[in-house]
Amino acid sequence: MDSFGSVMGTRLAQIGGIYGSVLLTGFLGSFSYLVVPAIEIAPCDTLLKQYQRAGAIGFTTSPRLALGTAGAYAWLAYKAFRSNEYTASKAYGIAAILTPMMIPFTFMFITSTNAQLNRLASIAADDVAKVDKTEVRRLIQRWKVLNYRRTFLVFIASGFGLLGTLAWRL
Repeated sequence: MDSFGSVMGTRLAQIGGIYGSVLLTGFLGSFSYLVVPAIEIAPCDTLLKQYQRAGAIGFTTSPRLALGTAGAYAWLAYKAFRSNEYTASKAYGIAAILTPMMIPFTFMFITSTNAQLNRLASIAADDVAKVDKTEVRRLIQRWKVLNYRRTFLVFIASGFGLLGTLAWRL
């Protein structure tokens, strides 16, 4: 039987893990759902500047939140395993793996699109007339779709975190 403090610590980790992955899901998804449609109506040079600013915010925030959340899920997976709660342990383990998968997903699938957009932003800073506006819009749409896919990984992790919490009989 766990002590009250241990149960409270577990509950706080459960809340932190689920909250962290749901928050990250909303944060990442908002870039595709809110930011991209808002900046698409701007002139090309402004669009690229706003894209770079939004990207910098995401780059500095998302990995930290993903790793912190994964840490909570990993601790819960270990604690559930030690308590012979194997279903909960597996669910938390999957959540701990899926949450930070947004980082390698970014490097594997989104980095090249980011690089192309940043290159176009550099060109636009010198002479916006040299930038193919159709190419910018195409790349922004590609980034939007890839970001939705990245967001889905964290959304699934949230589901596994919730499953682990519901499966664990504290």
